[in-house]
Amino acid sequence: EDRPEDDMDLVRNFNCEDCQEVHFWLTGLAASRMYYVQVAAKTACGQGEWSPKSQPLFTWRKAPKVAPPKLLFPSHGSLVFGLAFETLEEPSKGQDEEVEHFELQLQSSHRAENQTLEFSCSDAAALATTLRPHLQLDDEEFPSHVVIASGLSSRSAYSCTASAITHAGRGERSQITKAET
Repeated sequence: EDRPEDDMDLVRNFNCEDCQEVHFWLTGLAASRMYYVQVAAKTACGQGEWSPKSQPLFTWRKAPKVAPPKLLFPSHGSLVFGLAFETLEEPSKGQDEEVEHFELQLQSSHRAENQTLEFSCSDAAALATTLRPHLQLDDEEFPSHVVIASGLSSRSAYSCTASAITHAGRGERSQITKAET
């Protein structure tokens, strides 16, 4: 049977001589989608029948969602936030991409300006490891990543959100956390 090619079908061709098993990665798939896989052999004599559809396969979101930033401590011109990923209510049916950066967005309540800061995920994890022994928080409460928003106005209130960024794109923004310098 001929297979129609439309937006939902991805047809991949590859050569195989003396193959017992074939393994390959499906790339270029959209985030947060469900896919089925079917295969068919094709030789000089023509194409064989398509296999039955696979079990559903899921791609995951672009990036995991970050929990609302947790204010660890303020200073005159800085805010130190703990960042952690939200836990999923349902078991995962996919795998998140590796987080490369965090984006912290701060909006001053006194001025109509937004400040967007980007932090390396590995630097934020290292800072969390460094600060852990110095802060009086239980291990369960301590965030996996810590970032410092500096250069802020003294005695100012801010609304803050965070998101994770992978090579696939930016994840969903967290809920707002209110903080004051």
